[in-house]
Amino acid sequence: MQPDRSALGDAIAVLTRPREFYRTMPRGTGVLEPLLFLVVVGMITGAVHLGVARLFPGQVIDPGLEILLLAPVVLMVLSLVIGSLLHLVWKLLGSGEPFETAFRCVAYAMAIAPVAVVVGMLPYMGTLIVVLWWALLQALASIEVHGIAEPVAVAVFGIIAVLLILLGVTLELAVHEMQRGGELHVAAGSRAALEARSSLSELVT
Repeated sequence: MQPDRSALGDAIAVLTRPREFYRTMPRGTGVLEPLLFLVVVGMITGAVHLGVARLFPGQVIDPGLEILLLAPVVLMVLSLVIGSLLHLVWKLLGSGEPFETAFRCVAYAMAIAPVAVVVGMLPYMGTLIVVLWWALLQALASIEVHGIAEPVAVAVFGIIAVLLILLGVTLELAVHEMQRGGELHVAAGSRAALEARSSLSELVT
């Protein structure tokens, strides 16, 4: 049976049968297919983000309906940048594939983006899960598409995953520290206002 090559079919294949997907991934047919894939996945990601923001106000910033148009653009830019970087990595590892193939490998891995929005709500653990999942997909792409030996692919993307996890956790800690500092500043301001009001009341009376 021929695999479903619609955008949704490809997304489901990446999520459920990633090794098989990359083994049979079309190549050499241009970038239109992966771009359309990113548009579909981006809109789904935006809708999920919007839904999560409405269900959990305060925990996730509500981006508004604009996210439905913005998310596909963000995924395209990320795929282009990451694809360019990984194209160099794969070349260094001995791949003979062109940039288009690298772009496809990265673009189709964006299938995890809608799930990442939900999983990303978990402090620290969300970063760990998403990064490891992404690294696994790129390792499989290295093996099945670029013909790189499995131990080499696992080692390289394992190192990349560790670096990304450290960066992600550091950023999360910094954000939480800023939020905590802001809360303390607001609390101090409120306390000062109450003290000033109390002093004024005493003077009046």
